[in-house]
Amino acid sequence: MSSSDSDHRIEEILEQLDRAYLDFNYPGPPNLNYPTAGVRASGFSNGGKWLLIFQVLCFGHPTSAFEEVVHAFGSDIADPGLQNTRDVMTAPDGAFWGDERFLPDIHNFTALTNGRLETYRYTPHEYASSGIDLQHTDREVALLRMIARDHLSELLSSVDSVAPRADMPSLPKMFELNEWRQPDSLKGERVGDMECFRLMAKSLATGQILAPDSCVRDANTHWSNWLDAE
Repeated sequence: MSSSDSDHRIEEILEQLDRAYLDFNYPGPPNLNYPTAGVRASGFSNGGKWLLIFQVLCFGHPTSAFEEVVHAFGSDIADPGLQNTRDVMTAPDGAFWGDERFLPDIHNFTALTNGRLETYRYTPHEYASSGIDLQHTDREVALLRMIARDHLSELLSSVDSVAPRADMPSLPKMFELNEWRQPDSLKGERVGDMECFRLMAKSLATGQILAPDSCVRDANTHWSNWLDAE
């Protein structure tokens, strides 16, 4: 592929992402209704076809559920953007809620995680050392963030199960990122302005592998960067 061809493909990829961003159909920063616990971006390409999947682990206050939200973009995706939302953890014996309160013990918590019965134990010190203020954080959000710290891959779906097209996961994986820099809409930034997204687009356009630490500089996807928005 010539340099001009790859530059054109890079801009096409960024344009698809920018359109979704402007249409609010993009995995943006956390907010009051959907505080996040973890994120992942996975890119696949053979230098021709490409696929980019975003997985966001959050607590959905409107539904009172621990959720995974999946957005996907790609060369063969008819409807880029939001693909699906699903519950990640459910109560093994009924419900987590009673009288509009989260009932379980967040220091000794048992749930069905993707169908597996799991128990998670955390001390107050572990919460504090992870930057979680139990005095000012909803208990269910604090718990999810602790679990995601240690078990993000177990909480998120496999890419094969969330890819919009059955043939797309067979594309070679170019990268898997757990942090990057989101654009700031208040500053008028777009996806295409972000250095990391330009690196992702180049990887997808050329089929060149992107190192896992390529986007750590100035990364802001960790929930601790958005506490004011919550």
